[in-house]
Amino acid sequence: MEDKKHPNQGITLTLKNSLYVFLFTGFIFSLVYGLIGLKVGLFSGLLFGLIISLACGLGAVIKHYSLRLALCLNRNIPFKFIPFLDYSAKLILLKKVGGGYIFIHRMLLEYFAGLATKKPY
Repeated sequence: MEDKKHPNQGITLTLKNSLYVFLFTGFIFSLVYGLIGLKVGLFSGLLFGLIISLACGLGAVIKHYSLRLALCLNRNIPFKFIPFLDYSAKLILLKKVGGGYIFIHRMLLEYFAGLATKKPY
């Protein structure tokens, strides 16, 4: 993969590739098992396509968006996360590097890293 140009480029490429795998394997299994019967062919195509695409990246995509949803519902990150990061870069708290972000100020990084180790009570 070439250098990342925008945020979430890796996960969107993984989603795209896993959907191609789903369609290709689903089509192949539908053709093979379609000789037995139409319903068997459609069911096996969908089932095997889903299983193989889950192993080829769809599982990672589901985990990624599940984590983002859980963090958003617990109010740990905003729903529109990319505009938030871009706004932080505009305020010179972060620096946009390729498709990711880094902290500009070392003290700010150490402060946020220290928050995770403090006891909540």
